[in-house]
Amino acid sequence: MKAPAPGRYLRKRVTATQAAFRSKEGFKKALLVEQSEGFSKESSGWWTWSNAHMDPTPPNERTWRWYNFAMLWWSYGFSTGVWNIGSAMIASGLTAWQSIICVFVAHLLGALAIVANSRFGATYHIGYPVFQRMSFGVYGSLFPILLRCGTGIVWVGVQLYQGGKFTSVIIRCIFGNGWKHIPNTIPVKSQITTTDLGGTLIFWAITLPLLFMKVHKTRWLWTIKAFVLPPCVIGLFIYTQVLHKSDGQTEFKTIKGYSGSTLAWLMLRSINSAMGKTSPSQVNQPDLARYATTRSAPFWSQLLALPIANTAVACLGIFATSSVYAVWGKLIWNPWDLCGAILDRHFTPAVRFAIFLVSFAFTLSIFVSNQAANVIPFGADITALCPKVLNINRGQFIAYCLALCICPWYILNSATSFMTFLSGYSIFLGPIVGVSCADYFWRKGNVNVPSLYTGSKTGHYFYTYGVSWRAQIAFWLGCAPTIPGFAGTFGHKMPVGAVHLFYIGWLYSTVASALIYVAICAIWPPRHMSEARAAGFEQWADDQRDLLDHERSTVEEEDEEDEMDEEKIGHEVATVREVRD
Repeated sequence: MKAPAPGRYLRKRVTATQAAFRSKEGFKKALLVEQSEGFSKESSGWWTWSNAHMDPTPPNERTWRWYNFAMLWWSYGFSTGVWNIGSAMIASGLTAWQSIICVFVAHLLGALAIVANSRFGATYHIGYPVFQRMSFGVYGSLFPILLRCGTGIVWVGVQLYQGGKFTSVIIRCIFGNGWKHIPNTIPVKSQITTTDLGGTLIFWAITLPLLFMKVHKTRWLWTIKAFVLPPCVIGLFIYTQVLHKSDGQTEFKTIKGYSGSTLAWLMLRSINSAMGKTSPSQVNQPDLARYATTRSAPFWSQLLALPIANTAVACLGIFATSSVYAVWGKLIWNPWDLCGAILDRHFTPAVRFAIFLVSFAFTLSIFVSNQAANVIPFGADITALCPKVLNINRGQFIAYCLALCICPWYILNSATSFMTFLSGYSIFLGPIVGVSCADYFWRKGNVNVPSLYTGSKTGHYFYTYGVSWRAQIAFWLGCAPTIPGFAGTFGHKMPVGAVHLFYIGWLYSTVASALIYVAICAIWPPRHMSEARAAGFEQWADDQRDLLDHERSTVEEEDEEDEMDEEKIGHEVATVREVRD
């Protein structure tokens, strides 16, 4: 009688670990990840074009329905990032209603970009790293992959630090003010205290084992978060409103007060900053949409849930910050400092328990949001750099290890630096979304799947030495004009026009790169583009359905039947390549 599934898995892991340390050859074998059936056959040395995680997602793992995507964004809305972006606008000088307008417009634009970039993943069930080979070339795709990995690492670090701040609050709730009064031995210029660093390391260590979870099963975390976090966040918001006992006529006043063109450009800058918060999700949508049950599952669910949920929660942060400022005369724009301030004023058992629940819910929220928006996409992206030894789970561990090295506490030391950070990387990620979406819809959604997994010069996406000069030109013409204005935010003297262009950096870079790419392809179409445009919309996806729907084997490798199936699949994929090439 066979052991239960968990028992077999543990036994297999223990046996594999023992074998890895018995010999040099065993260790080398242990470094290799599960390879794909057919797609990674063409390889030499350390390089291969795919592994099991880079292949099209098999049907048994396509488990995300429309309500899972809706829950994702509803849950994502109840997060520190969404609360912070609204409250940071108040801190920058906008009124409550001006901040609400900026938040809604930004998330509506972000939803449109996310929905557009989801189409490829939901149709072909292939992730971001392989998707970029279509637009940038099989070798040129390494550029947007590295760019996304770099920005992903920064945001993973920011989220880990936020989780550490709440962990520090939780420890204070449990053990009392002794934790708060631990002497700080870290220099002030480091902009982090001993307790905050301790909380961050504790949060890191506790959440690290959760990275073993399979990606397609993380949808349940979003469902749990969707029910656990909202009551806690709303409760914190209600507390701040009770503080501000208005007579019904007094309005929340702005911190600084702007008008005219100064106000207009500040609002545009705020919209651009809020776009920066959704930029990573815009780019990595294929990594989540690939698990969709149908092509339409990520459409209306995300288009509606994203702007509505995020704007609603941002409003909580906006009015909470305004209320606290009106009562305490203190600008508290993030929820962890707000929780700490409440404990400073009401350190009673009941309040400590309430703040504990709120902080615990926020830590859960941070982990889940970080997984979907940053950690999993980084793991999926970095697999493309070395598919033989890296997969999504190993990539997640790398992200966790590198994230603290960038010292994310410098980014969160003020509302201004936080908004500048969000605006900064949006001008680099926006053009990737623009080029990718423009390419996919210009070729009418027709993608030759085998050509995404080969370095053959006859492949559809080899272009010029494996690089698409069209995509590179469109990318740099989209983002380069905004870079001088970005430098101007750090105190460098730049023309006012350059700074203003940066204030609309995401919108300009995304739209400009898309239009430039389409114009270049219309004048100098790449090879096979006319063939793709001549077919019906996404007709090639239907033609390659047997290849995309292939089920990967899940039984032991030594099974002879598996070996026969693998050989058969390899011949089938090779046949498809011959037909398409």
